[in-house]
Amino acid sequence: MEVIQLYKNLKVNSIFGRYNVYFKKSQTNFKNEINFLYVIDKNIYKRYFKKFKHISKILIVDAKEDNKSFEKMNKYLSFFQKNKVNKKTIVNCIGGGITQDITSFICSIYYRGIKWHFYPTTLLAQADSCIGSKNSINFNKSKNLIGCFYPPEKVFVNINFLKTLKDKEINSGIGEILKCGIISNSETFLKNENKYLKLINYKKNLELFIYKSLQIKKKIIEKDEFDKKERKIMNYGHTFGHALESECNYKIPHGIAVNIGMDLANYLSMRYNFIDQKKYNQLNNILVKNFTKFKNYKPNINNLCNYLNNDKKNTKKNFINAILLRNKKLKVTPLKLDSHFKSFLADYFNLNK
Repeated sequence: MEVIQLYKNLKVNSIFGRYNVYFKKSQTNFKNEINFLYVIDKNIYKRYFKKFKHISKILIVDAKEDNKSFEKMNKYLSFFQKNKVNKKTIVNCIGGGITQDITSFICSIYYRGIKWHFYPTTLLAQADSCIGSKNSINFNKSKNLIGCFYPPEKVFVNINFLKTLKDKEINSGIGEILKCGIISNSETFLKNENKYLKLINYKKNLELFIYKSLQIKKKIIEKDEFDKKERKIMNYGHTFGHALESECNYKIPHGIAVNIGMDLANYLSMRYNFIDQKKYNQLNNILVKNFTKFKNYKPNINNLCNYLNNDKKNTKKNFINAILLRNKKLKVTPLKLDSHFKSFLADYFNLNK
């Protein structure tokens, strides 16, 4: 296979051992090795069928949130058992975040851990979730309630997979790229407003932003892989985004829900007087461009708060640990789910008019 290198490989240091992220531009060919098993997103399998028709061991996954559940694990594990997966097996995961979560979770518990390689096929997975070790599945309508840390042995980022994605899938990935930009430095993010707007409006320089986002995340997870301190800011936008996803029954794509969650977090930062309105407006001017089709969504505030109250990062009843912008830095900020908080949410979603 011809290899054309886009950027220098990233080496991510993990408690489980170092793993590499390879950036490829050439077409990827998949081998039918005796010790290989493939877990493939159903849409990817259909789209690239010719690449996989010679593969003998394939688990095809319909990448929907309902299939990322504890109840579905028996089916997936039975497939592994039937195909005699063992410690010598290498599981090749090809798909986006849902397929990644399913594969990583199974590989972490089967034989107490087997090797897996990841070929992310969505922008969101390439720019964010492919590194960091996290996996999770949903349980009783709570998103990502069950999971652990278990990184792949190798990651192969190939931008060719992005060519067939719909705009909303690209914008979902851009949501996570914007998150990394603000996490790195909110002032620098604003100075680069035109570059981010070109990314949103014209999908320019995706490869560069993928690489930069992974560099930002790499620095954080190498300091705090298990979410004890520095990594907590990577949840910026996620507390509200996950609740919004659950409230709308996943009609809003994950990265876009996170994008809205970031804007909501900034709005709350303003309402709680951590930043001024000028700063909020500057950030909103960029963020809102990436979720224009969903900006008029009106959630049920009580339902949204119920999901917020069940967030796995909470440590106290009726309080959430939100990541808010306080002056120039993002910080974990406990917020009480009281009448003031609900009023702020209603104001943000224009429900008090």
